[in-house]
Amino acid sequence: MTESDGGTVRAALGNGASPPLSTAQLRWWVDQQLHPDLPIRGAMYQDISGPVDIGLLRECSPPAARELEPLKRSFQVLAGQPRQYLAAEADCRIGTLDPPTGSPTVLLPELLRAGPVPDAVALRDGGRTMTYRELDEESSRWARELLAGGAGPGEFLVVAVPRSVESVLALWAVAKTGACFVPIDPAEPARRIARVIADSGARQGITVSAAMPDLPRSGIEWLLLDDAAAAGRAARRAADPVDNVDRARALRPGHPAYLVYTSATTGTPKGVVVTHRGLAPLTGYIADHYGVHRDSVILREHAPSFDAHLLELFSAFAVGAPLVVEPPSVMPGR
Repeated sequence: MTESDGGTVRAALGNGASPPLSTAQLRWWVDQQLHPDLPIRGAMYQDISGPVDIGLLRECSPPAARELEPLKRSFQVLAGQPRQYLAAEADCRIGTLDPPTGSPTVLLPELLRAGPVPDAVALRDGGRTMTYRELDEESSRWARELLAGGAGPGEFLVVAVPRSVESVLALWAVAKTGACFVPIDPAEPARRIARVIADSGARQGITVSAAMPDLPRSGIEWLLLDDAAAAGRAARRAADPVDNVDRARALRPGHPAYLVYTSATTGTPKGVVVTHRGLAPLTGYIADHYGVHRDSVILREHAPSFDAHLLELFSAFAVGAPLVVEPPSVMPGR
């Protein structure tokens, strides 16, 4: 990792300016060391060569520290001994998910704005609608409000908003900051929510007042979309597109885009970090495979904590289709 990685390096080094690494951040750092440039593909392998300085991780949270010991032993075995990691046969490769060699990576903020026609309807939520122009401008204002609070590439930011126009607005705003968004369903048990937030290491969150009673207050600062003072500050911010000039550091393909947690049916929730590298190829495949185009109507039905809800959003926005938000009281299949 190099100094150009900005906040990611500071988190990995655990210097005085950053809090101890959480378990999720540690797993992501290790994954980056093992295969920093590996795109989504069927044949996954990596030649591990050269020393991996596990000593860079000087400070970790207690849960992360417990995971670090076996990882140290693994790196001691792997360092300097080239070998294949997650080797697979050549015919396992899924070519349609592999971006062309040398093609630039489409980052999440660019992916969200790839297909929209400004005055076309972006969202329908009951009697409410929002055009792509309105969504783009409003999310840029809220993104700048989040940036003022410390959001940016390499940071983790919780989105705890029930299915609604506001939940989509929050996702766009966080994506524009370059921060890694951590979607949480406010309807889940408070114990799970607290565990996920603690494990993610997030210091910022975005929510609405109705969800606040079930959310932890310690260790995280919440921005409420329906708070009059916060909305007033956001309204005074610029609505033009957010880019690296606005961010504290440049957003890069290797930065985490989102962090989702398992259902924990067999134990505690486990976080899975996804970077920006494979999002555009995966979204393009889904749009092509299912015939999603600008005249399609996409239903936003999955719970925020289920990663399938992101495919609904990405596929709609990448082609500029309208997204219809199902009320949180409606459960799929009922």
